[in-house]
Amino acid sequence: MSTENAPLLRSEESGQRNYAHDDAEFVAAQQRSRTVHIRSVVWAALGVVFVVGVILALVDPGHLRDNGWSGKLPRDPILAARRLLDSAPVIDGHIDLPYVARRRWRNNVSDIPLDAKLPMHVDIPRLREGKVGGFFWSVYVPCADSSVEGNDFLTATWRVRDTLEQIDVAKGLIEKYPDTFSYALSSEDIRQSITKGKIASLLGVEGGHQLGNSISVLRQYYALGVRYVTLTHMCHNAFADSCGYLTQMAPLHYGLRYNITSRPHYR
Repeated sequence: MSTENAPLLRSEESGQRNYAHDDAEFVAAQQRSRTVHIRSVVWAALGVVFVVGVILALVDPGHLRDNGWSGKLPRDPILAARRLLDSAPVIDGHIDLPYVARRRWRNNVSDIPLDAKLPMHVDIPRLREGKVGGFFWSVYVPCADSSVEGNDFLTATWRVRDTLEQIDVAKGLIEKYPDTFSYALSSEDIRQSITKGKIASLLGVEGGHQLGNSISVLRQYYALGVRYVTLTHMCHNAFADSCGYLTQMAPLHYGLRYNITSRPHYR
């Protein structure tokens, strides 16, 4: 006779089956069978891949190189270059994009479609295609009239002002495309930019004629983000001689100006 303490399901000792226990064992058996099946499929697939790889290695060893399976560079020089550039992007020491912006668009940043095909050599599509990781925006302006400056370069010109305008347009374009460019001031900035998939953007001055005969201007350029200044471009300046352009120029200092700090106006 049933009592309140009697179990709802009788055990096998009582002569009746425990169907809940049987169901649990059935589910566990199904899971084991499924696991064995999955492992069999995976090992079979790995076996096929291995066999195919061995066959390719015997029949066409270069195929493994071309697909990056051998650890060696592809035979095709274009593929090899792209493989190298994936790990070591190009760092271009000088592009003239700011000067193109000045001559063609009067430095109107809002009108420059850098994400489309531009005249000359540089735009975002070609930078990406060429796997460029960073470059120096050249904030170049042309040399002043030497007859106006004089041999001592004491007469003021507009070259410093024009250089500041080129620094401004370069920074404006960098800020216009923040998903592409990242302003950089150091090697660590370059590494961070490349890690984020952006193009590190640095500034460079092309020639000492842009200093206006002033070391103070050089210090202020640095404060504004300029990270190199070349000694000369196509003209002599207060600091060094240029070899000219197309035709050789007669020397003025015979190299570097050796007594550059001997006069107050050079300080």
